[in-house]
Amino acid sequence: MTFILILTIWVIIVVFKSLYLDKERKRESLAKANASFIRTSKSSSIPTSPRTSGPTSTGKMTGVTEGISHALGEMNIKFNFGMHDHETPVFRFGLQLADMQSDVVVFMRPSYNVITVLVENPVFIPKVKRRSIFEFIGLFNYDFNFAKFEMDNENGSLRLRNILLMTEPESLSSKNISSWLRNSFKIMDLAFPGFMAIAYGNAIPSEVWSKIKGGVDPSLN
Repeated sequence: MTFILILTIWVIIVVFKSLYLDKERKRESLAKANASFIRTSKSSSIPTSPRTSGPTSTGKMTGVTEGISHALGEMNIKFNFGMHDHETPVFRFGLQLADMQSDVVVFMRPSYNVITVLVENPVFIPKVKRRSIFEFIGLFNYDFNFAKFEMDNENGSLRLRNILLMTEPESLSSKNISSWLRNSFKIMDLAFPGFMAIAYGNAIPSEVWSKIKGGVDPSLN
């Protein structure tokens, strides 16, 4: 009993230490990118879009940008706004989720009819645990098609990616954009304890996913 208590305390200390160190690393990285709001490193996930011109594309971009702005405003989220390569509108903000502070990026691609949100996990996965995390991600992404998780095997950074199609005008209302964003945040909240249990608690990926899968709201899938 004493051994289990000591082990539990040790795991808690390791997790909190990792959260603190990773938060500092994120802060330094964001500070370097603050001048342009957009990361230009290898891990940047905002690809260069084909150039578009004309009133239709411009009007569509403006309308979607306003929809995202209104949605974030209704959620009381303060954000930074910028342009990537003078073509892609990007919203960037920090967000307090259930168990952690996340950095979030929302950007639109009118030429491809999608809006993308990236929700970052602030904890970098230890190298020794990345194979297990990849197994967990594979189970999650295969069974659950609302959004997907991605991990960089080089540094252990982890994030959720979700897209919203821009093909239907009604899907671009601030209400629908807000619902889409909230559901994305809900999925990160749902999976985060599982990632920590596998990375720091020696949990088995398949067992963790079985427990999470049972608690997934069918309306999200």
